Amino acid sequence: MSNDFSLLHCNVRSLYKNIDKLEEIVSPCSKPPDIIALSETRIKETSIIAPLPGYNFISRRKSQTQAGGVGAHIKNNLKYLQRRDIQFKMCGCENIWFELLGKRQKIIIGIVYRHPQYNIDEFLQSCSETTAKIAKNNCEYYVLGDININLLNATNDNRKQQYIDTLCQLCQTRGPVEGFVRPSLGFRCSKCILYTDNLPLF
Repeated sequence: MSNDFSLLHCNVRSLYKNIDKLEEIVSPCSKPPDIIALSETRIKETSIIAPLPGYNFISRRKSQTQAGGVGAHIKNNLKYLQRRDIQFKMCGCENIWFELLGKRQKIIIGIVYRHPQYNIDEFLQSCSETTAKIAKNNCEYYVLGDININLLNATNDNRKQQYIDTLCQLCQTRGPVEGFVRPSLGFRCSKCILYTDNLPLF
């Protein structure tokens, strides 16, 4: 993200099955990511997860299906505060938000997974409410995840266009927004999006 801060998002599709692969991605890095955001962690609420070496691990595990869950590995030299006050409160969408402490400017990070079959309108409402709360914090913010909305065919779908408009609203409240809208998982569609305030993307 910058010379001293980096993020990585992985749709891990079961952290249990793929934790070794995740470590294989991270360990060769000369400077491993400060934050490793994960979607579709598929972790049971009672399970104990060992963090990657050098990281702390936080997660939101309660899911409406077996294919949900979000989490984050956070470098253990970073202090953070979970921000439940800006969390989406809806069924079919796991999300976790936290604020990094001790930085020159406040940084808020959100990780979101929306289940494909759940209500898009409710999701859009939650997006609007949360982005409005974040905008009041006068901070840098990053949102990563898998929202399961195909944005490559948004022109004929008012709800998809409304989602794009919600992201564009961030431009009006906080200045330029950088973002990716690219095909994900090898298919001709885009269901993953990352948006960030004012910094180039890694």
